[in-house]
Amino acid sequence: MAARITSLVVGVVGILIGLMAEKANVAHLVALAFAVASSGNLPVVVLSLFWRKFNTAGVISGLVVGTVASIGLVYGFAQHDLSESSRCRCPEDYHRHGEEAVFPASGSPA
Repeated sequence: MAARITSLVVGVVGILIGLMAEKANVAHLVALAFAVASSGNLPVVVLSLFWRKFNTAGVISGLVVGTVASIGLVYGFAQHDLSESSRCRCPEDYHRHGEEAVFPASGSPA
């Protein structure tokens, strides 16, 4: 029963995050997801390889602290990246209508 509730909560949270970041860059969101995943796992893997007395409580606390810290940092410092004001600030002649960061076919800007 706990697994079903957890999967439901994770699904709902994922949907809410997806709705909040509707206009964000997908590659940026994937990079943030990998950063959060590796921040939670890397300390546990390194400590389990090199520390003999590393136990289950250390694994769980390392995963929780690493994941919470990385989510907090991503949410705190990358919040401005999800807003419209942080889009590319190139001159208007570098863009085509509806596309971002597309340079014109001609060699120099007007």
